Amino acid sequence: MNQQSQNGREALRDQDLRVWTAEDPGSGAKYVGVFNISDSDRTVELPWAKLGLVWSAPAVRDLWLHRELGRMPSIKVVLRPHASILYKVSP
Repeated sequence: MNQQSQNGREALRDQDLRVWTAEDPGSGAKYVGVFNISDSDRTVELPWAKLGLVWSAPAVRDLWLHRELGRMPSIKVVLRPHASILYKVSP
């Protein structure tokens, strides 16, 4: 992902939360990284549209866990302090 993606950018900055997105030019999928930079747990609930994604319920793969999460209408996760998630999101 870090060498073959394009258009990596910060999509959201909200207090102690950072979200970065990038594109996979080969498949049309998007990469979404969500980072909790605080010293406490952070509940994250974000619609895909807020990150610039047009799909209402895309297929999501957790790249850290190497696991398909199925179709998700939004991001809903609790991140521990200084934790992150990395998803590959496809139509």
